[in-house]
Amino acid sequence: MFVRCARIAGVFIGLCGALYGLAWAQTALLDSSAQSACFSDADLAKAITDSQRSPVVLYIWSPRMLLSVTHAHEVQEQAQLAGLRFVPLRDARVPSAEWWAALARAGDAAQGLNPSQALCSARLEERDALRHFPTAFVLRNGALLRDPVVGAMPAAFWRSSLQQRLEQR
Repeated sequence: MFVRCARIAGVFIGLCGALYGLAWAQTALLDSSAQSACFSDADLAKAITDSQRSPVVLYIWSPRMLLSVTHAHEVQEQAQLAGLRFVPLRDARVPSAEWWAALARAGDAAQGLNPSQALCSARLEERDALRHFPTAFVLRNGALLRDPVVGAMPAAFWRSSLQQRLEQR
């Protein structure tokens, strides 16, 4: 009887935690004004211009590629260490309930993804921004660098990949 009660209590606590996380993610995302619009070609042009002052990494993620969610905080940390501003963008094709749930499941690991605008830049889509997740584009010195970083990898590889892009001419 005790084991059965303990299992029921564990399930209840797990459900409460998941519901709390989902409520946090929904509230945080709904409260963010950045969620109301997508990241367009005009936004990309502005980010490219802004990269003349400070380099930027555009991190494109999807809840359908779990590692792009759970490792985002590591990428954000490596970007910041390299002097890059981290801008998270999400796959606009995915229904909002899916990305809310993914953020809730990932908990603290996904904090760097909030807020995330939906990606609707045709220019980035033409550069295969949605081929795999995560995909990260580096913007530096007023230019969108040619080679994106594609795929989940350990922090050390993100560090070296970002550094290589910053050294491109």
